[in-house]
Amino acid sequence: MFLKALTIEGVRNLRSPELYFDHPLNFLIGANGSGKTSVLEAVSLLCRGQSFRSPNIGTVIRHGENSVSVWGEIQDEARGTLKVAFRKTRANETEARVNGEEIERASKLIEYLPLQVITADAADLVLGAPKARRRFIDWGIVHEHSTYLSWRRDFQRVLRQRNTCLKRVNEGGASDELDVWDRQLIDIGQRISTAQADYVAEVNEALLAVLPSLMDGEKAEQEVTVSYYPGWSEEDDFANVIRSARQRDVKLGRTVTGPHAADIRIQVSNRLASRIVSRGEARALAQALSIAQADKLQRATGRRSLFLVDELAGEMDAGRRGQFLALLASRQYQVLAASAIALEGLGALAAQPGCGMFHVEQGRIKKQQE
Repeated sequence: MFLKALTIEGVRNLRSPELYFDHPLNFLIGANGSGKTSVLEAVSLLCRGQSFRSPNIGTVIRHGENSVSVWGEIQDEARGTLKVAFRKTRANETEARVNGEEIERASKLIEYLPLQVITADAADLVLGAPKARRRFIDWGIVHEHSTYLSWRRDFQRVLRQRNTCLKRVNEGGASDELDVWDRQLIDIGQRISTAQADYVAEVNEALLAVLPSLMDGEKAEQEVTVSYYPGWSEEDDFANVIRSARQRDVKLGRTVTGPHAADIRIQVSNRLASRIVSRGEARALAQALSIAQADKLQRATGRRSLFLVDELAGEMDAGRRGQFLALLASRQYQVLAASAIALEGLGALAAQPGCGMFHVEQGRIKKQQE
C-alpha cells in the first residue's frame, strides 16, 4: 500500500499544497513552525479521521476557515487505486468518501491505509502513563479486526451506564439494574481482554526480529519482552472480579477494574524498562514496537503501513536515524518524515537517489527536483 498523492485545504498554516510521492522514503525539511507536522496531521485525518495531535478539530482548521478537507490517492495491491476524501467542519460535521462513495463512519478510513505514528514524544510509550500503551494496542487490533472498534464503542457505552448506575446505588437507589450492566460489562470486557492479550503476545514475538537492529550496546544483548496486564490479577476470572468489587465500585461511583485499566508491561531482563532505560533508549524501544506492530499486520493481512515520523532528529543521533530508516526501507514501508535538520544531517540513506525531498517554509511546500 502506498500513498501516491495528497491535497490539503484548511489545515493550520498550510497553503493548500498538492503533493506527489514517488518514493518510499519522503522527507519534509523546514524550520519549527513551518508546517511540516501539519502535513503529517493531514495524512492522519485522511487515514484515521482524526489528528494524532489533538481530538479537537478546531485546533487543526486554519484561522478564518470553517472546515478542513484532505484528498488522497492510495495504491492498494489488492484493490487498485483508491481515491479517498475527508472533510470536517468546526461543528464536527464529517464526510468521508472512497472512490466517490460516502462511507457511513469516518472511522472506517482505517481500513484503507494503516498508519504508524512516531512523534517527538515516542518515548512516552515506554516511560509514560498506561493510556498511551492502551492506545497502541487498540490501533493495532483495529487494523486487523474490524469488529474490535464496535466492541470498544459498546464497552465505553456500557461502562458509562454502569458508572451512572453505581452512583445511583450509592445514593440509595435499587441495585437490580446493576446486575444487567454487570452482565453486559463482563461479556464485552472479557472479549476485549482476550483479544488484547492475544495481540500483545504476537507483538512480543514480532519484536524479537526488530530489536537487534535498533538497540545498541549492552541492552541489545538483554532480553526485552512485552506482556499484557488486563487490569486485574491474571489468576482471576473477570466475572468474579467485577462481582467481588461491586461494593468498592458503588462506594467510588465508578468501575475500577476492566480493559479500560489494562496496560503493557515492557521489561528488560525482567525489570521494568521505565526504571532502567534512558529517554533515547525508550524512543528506540517505541520505534521497535511500532515496526513490530507493522510487521505483524503485514503478516496477518498483507497490508503495509505508512510511517509518519515527526521530529526525526529528536533524541536520535545520525547513527540511530540511519538504523531506523534502513530498517523501514528493508521492509519496503513508506515513510513520511518531518525534520528541522538539513539534508546532510539525515544520514547516508537520505542522500541516496530515490528519496523524496520536500522543503517547507511558512506553509508552502516545494519538492526538490531529482
